[in-house]
Amino acid sequence: SWIDGRLSMENLFSEGFIQVGRKLFKEHYWEEATPEQKVILLTLLSLAVYEPKVWDAYGKKITLQPGQFIKTLPKLQQDCGRGITLSQIKTALHLFAVAVWVTSEPVSRSPKSGKLFTVAAALRVGLSTNELEQQRLRKGCDAEGFPF
Repeated sequence: SWIDGRLSMENLFSEGFIQVGRKLFKEHYWEEATPEQKVILLTLLSLAVYEPKVWDAYGKKITLQPGQFIKTLPKLQQDCGRGITLSQIKTALHLFAVAVWVTSEPVSRSPKSGKLFTVAAALRVGLSTNELEQQRLRKGCDAEGFPF
């Protein structure tokens, strides 16, 4: 919830968070990517589950592993935000597959069932919100205990 017009640190991290290694920003594919492709990649990272989760894809039970999620392209477009087109998403997904950052495959023959996306382990460090992390965040410290 909003406190004094700002989202509190505790609430901001209540659903977990992602870490992005600084090395990503020095990668050739990142440096050559358009701003839209960068938004798409960060959106993909944010959608990936950080612990196994059972997903019902139109009657078909699928166990998602860390780094995976299921989404249709139009829903992904919504998640990416205003100004991102389906064409840009398709182009970005091709680039990310070449870079071996993200792969996708259809869940079934029906396009309504979406695609299973897998984010490469090298791009993600899944972190859950356990009590220790909650305490650290309330204190305003990073993973090493330094204030941020």
